Amino acid sequence: MRKLLLLVLLLCACPLARAQTDAGVKVVVGDTAYTIYKSVTQTGTKTPWRVFSFDVGGKTTKYLPGKLSNQPLDSQRPVFIIQLEGEARLADFAFIRLRVKGDRRLLPEPMPRDNEYTPVDLQSFIIQPLDDERFSVQPLSPLPQGEYILLDINQQPQGESSDYSGFCFTIE
Repeated sequence: MRKLLLLVLLLCACPLARAQTDAGVKVVVGDTAYTIYKSVTQTGTKTPWRVFSFDVGGKTTKYLPGKLSNQPLDSQRPVFIIQLEGEARLADFAFIRLRVKGDRRLLPEPMPRDNEYTPVDLQSFIIQPLDDERFSVQPLSPLPQGEYILLDINQQPQGESSDYSGFCFTIE
């Protein structure tokens, strides 16, 4: 626990960590800090087929391309440094485990709030404020291996296909 606290304090003192002013997520594994860049979901729709004048089988899915995210992590309890922007609140952020199907990572449900998610709260995470807009967040229990997205579950959809943005990572 002391190592974690020292690492967080060192990261706070680092001028590179303070240079970023818009929303972002950094992750600390061991003595190394990584930046996780924002990804935007894409929308896929299955065309329904007609049975006795009823549409059957049409479905909208939200997905991210690729089997793996660009940020693999070899720790199941990494420390996330979350930088808030605008009216965002830490209580609105949540981790959603993605399903891998073919060459895509799918949100189980198209709307973020409809998915099974783990909210960033004191029951599931160690949360320490670093300043007014940055927080250190570490899971209390190890995250299972897989693909994840960290996003604001109350965000407004973007664009005409109502996509969402979040921070993707892989737990190896």
